[in-house]
Amino acid sequence: MAPPIPVYDKDEIRQMLPRIYPTSRDLQELKSKGCELFEIVQHQCTFDGNKILCLPFKRVFARCLDEFFTSNQEVIGYKLKPTHLTGRLVENEKIWRNIEITDALDNDYLGDLKTESPASVDLREFLNADKILQAKMEDYYDRMNNREIKR
Repeated sequence: MAPPIPVYDKDEIRQMLPRIYPTSRDLQELKSKGCELFEIVQHQCTFDGNKILCLPFKRVFARCLDEFFTSNQEVIGYKLKPTHLTGRLVENEKIWRNIEITDALDNDYLGDLKTESPASVDLREFLNADKILQAKMEDYYDRMNNREIKR
């Protein structure tokens, strides 16, 4: 399992690293020349007891070379290269920051529920399976609690 890390939304990142973002919110390009865009597709899965159902969601990141924080400062949760061997930054070590650009509207599946598209059928099936899983988990924990009470 991956270690827990702080999660920041785009507005929080804009405040923490304002030099990377343009001043106008309408602009979609990053200011920094040392940035590359990356995209990954992840899946959120649930289980209804009989089958596993998964929905894909897209995430877009900017991977930026951070020259400002390479000196002696660090933004918690953004230092990607481990320094546990020395306990401090190695001279001339490059620090890269992964900044998520995706926001809540980029994977808006709830809008699909209003249509009869194949995506809406998959989403309804996923949500129904998730309700079944939740009910089964609640039932399981209720039985476990009752077993503990009887002891």
